[in-house]
Amino acid sequence: MFLKERSASIDYKNKRLHYDDSSIPFSETIYVHIKKRSVSPFYVNIANSEKQYGYIPRQTLNENIYFGEAIVTNVNGKAYLPIFNITENDYNIEIPSIELQDFDLADTLNGSTILGGVVETRGNETTNGPYVKGSNEIFTSHSYEENNFNNITETLGHSVIDNSPLKSESNSDHIAAARGTLAIYNNSNSSIDNPLYFERIQENTIPVNFLDEEIPCPRASAIMQLLRLEHLNSEELDNVKSLILNHSDRFHLPDDNLGATNATQHSIPTINEIPIHTKQYRYPPVHKDEIDKQVNELLSNDLIEYSTSPYNSPVWIVPKKPDSQGNKRWRMVIDYRSLNEKTIGDAYPLPNITDILDQLGSAKYFSVLDLASGFHQIPMASKDAPKTAFSTPYGHYQFKRMPFGLKNAPATFQRLMDNVLSGLQGNELFVYMDDIVIYARSMKEHEIKFNKLMQRLRNANLKLQPDKCEFLRHEVAYLGHIIGADGVKPDPNKIKSIMEFPTPKNEKNIKQFLGLAGYYRRFIPQFSKIAKPLTDLLKKTNIFNWQPRQTEAFNVLRSSLCSGPILQYPDFTKPFILTTDASGYAIGGVLSQGQIGKD
Repeated sequence: MFLKERSASIDYKNKRLHYDDSSIPFSETIYVHIKKRSVSPFYVNIANSEKQYGYIPRQTLNENIYFGEAIVTNVNGKAYLPIFNITENDYNIEIPSIELQDFDLADTLNGSTILGGVVETRGNETTNGPYVKGSNEIFTSHSYEENNFNNITETLGHSVIDNSPLKSESNSDHIAAARGTLAIYNNSNSSIDNPLYFERIQENTIPVNFLDEEIPCPRASAIMQLLRLEHLNSEELDNVKSLILNHSDRFHLPDDNLGATNATQHSIPTINEIPIHTKQYRYPPVHKDEIDKQVNELLSNDLIEYSTSPYNSPVWIVPKKPDSQGNKRWRMVIDYRSLNEKTIGDAYPLPNITDILDQLGSAKYFSVLDLASGFHQIPMASKDAPKTAFSTPYGHYQFKRMPFGLKNAPATFQRLMDNVLSGLQGNELFVYMDDIVIYARSMKEHEIKFNKLMQRLRNANLKLQPDKCEFLRHEVAYLGHIIGADGVKPDPNKIKSIMEFPTPKNEKNIKQFLGLAGYYRRFIPQFSKIAKPLTDLLKKTNIFNWQPRQTEAFNVLRSSLCSGPILQYPDFTKPFILTTDASGYAIGGVLSQGQIGKD
């Protein structure tokens, strides 16, 4: 009745209620402070929020304040783009609501849209446009909490004032989107009809130095501090800064809670539902405090919860590599062997490492990226979480995220990554479990591939561990190998464990050594022939009797890895040469390319 008596009208486009001489917004109003003679970060609310992409024609707030003429992406109901103020006054701009237009409609548009109304400048002059008000008025009439102010300023700069928090939205998403859309005005030849212009928008390329001044991002700075970048030149360093600024939300920092992917869950199918309960092992009293500490960390990170499950698997603790100061470190592990025995296997295959390495040829740049506690980013299926239960002297717990040691965990993880990176895997990059490698012939190609990867990880809510990532390397360690433009060779850090392997004392030791050395057998000519004295001792009909010929074979295999050749990448467009040989002792073959005796 109140609204009817006052002939009230509802403006859905601009989200306002009009009656008498009043105009009331549906929600608390947000303003962005625009400095004189500047280009500033800006965003608009998308009225037709069902559209994922669209065109915003030029919007004129007054004769010399405008934005738009851009193809934009819908990010949580908002579109990010620059706003131009070519006047001699500062303004506070109210965030408007704009409808996105289709691309085919955009091609026919050449004009601009005028947003009518009244504008108040700092000097209290009057001009047209409802979304602009004088800086003095806004600064004195609004009150806000410090936390709200910090949230918005982190997104759009220190000149923004807001009296309503954006708690439901990710600040990092705001930052990445705002930075990305600024790129469209970095190209002086940009136009709607220019295909390179639209490609530039998709790549989210930004001028780093400009954005460091306009949009301060402490999160991106913290990530940069964790990366190893001393090998980069100035151009490469700027490129990495740009990538981090655009995608800071995809990196896990020490104080962050580890999120969970929305793309899968881990299940534990078993041959029956009879609970497995294995008695807890005894461990030294000195380890009790360490186990208690690690359990509390798992609880605080919401990775485990208290349990009443009838299942139980024993806890153990194993040493890790000492830290940089030489202090001992420990890892708590759960012995799931009994549970794994009754778990129905998942036959999903892991990638063939040799196939991955063979396809990295002709690349100049390599970036290796590692997920942050990858297994722990996968939630457990609620019906199977009780099967992961374990006990300590202080309580009974079960995992909310996929733990290490489960039989099918590798298959679940690889299936997740293959699905998330479908279309990119094998074409733009390779992923083996939580290790991702991007290979590229140029920085531009690397940038495009990296942005595609980040969007896939964002869609799946997966995050990277910055201190385990390597950017724009010409040579990088990946899956126990050193890959570079010249070819592939064994990783010296991995070879060290083979060189220091003690002389085998039993069959188990021989299997361990051959497992390590066999991983690099492609680098050792006549590997099977050399290793035959060792494999002979594994025959059930033979008694373990270590002789000088075993010692010779053992030493030759170790020394061969120290002088092993660099294997070149195969060129599948050229013919291969297969050379074979055989004797009464062994058979062998060599696959090569190029002129015999030269390549």
